[in-house]
Amino acid sequence: MTPTAALWGLVEQEELWVAYRDLRRMSWSRLVLGLYVRAGHRGMILLDRSLVDKPRLLRSVLAEEIGHHLTVGEQDAMTAYMSYSRRVALSRDEARAIRWACDALLPEPGVRTSLRRGATISDLAEEFEVTEWLVHRRLEFMGAAPLRRSIVRLAASQVAVGSQQAREVMTSALLWGYIR
Repeated sequence: MTPTAALWGLVEQEELWVAYRDLRRMSWSRLVLGLYVRAGHRGMILLDRSLVDKPRLLRSVLAEEIGHHLTVGEQDAMTAYMSYSRRVALSRDEARAIRWACDALLPEPGVRTSLRRGATISDLAEEFEVTEWLVHRRLEFMGAAPLRRSIVRLAASQVAVGSQQAREVMTSALLWGYIR
């Protein structure tokens, strides 16, 4: 797991400009908590002010925005959807940035170890200091098989005794479609 200080160190090393703004108050960005913009060789990350008091969310959003910087290449990164092919390319750019954030904050070997111990989605988010949303993305990148195996093992050993952890794991798995 990459410490938060290391993320800020990478921001400095890459000479990124970071600013906090009220992004959600802008009419075009009600759901936007972070934004990466590149013009030429300069990269800029805008973060919503609400992230200051939410360390897990800040880590998750900051890592994704750094991921945009490291995976988008040299082209300008702020481009409107102009065509279907551009929308597909932007979707791929987003997936690469999220994968980078997952690799940095939720290393697969650590996640697998935690799953073998019976960790829930909430447990993983707490352990790695990220959002549950990012944990779900990590599990998607890993494929559902490791989670299914963990669920079956945990359920078989603990459901009979009414374990709260087993219920949480089963509920998360059902909600996110990992089991049917």
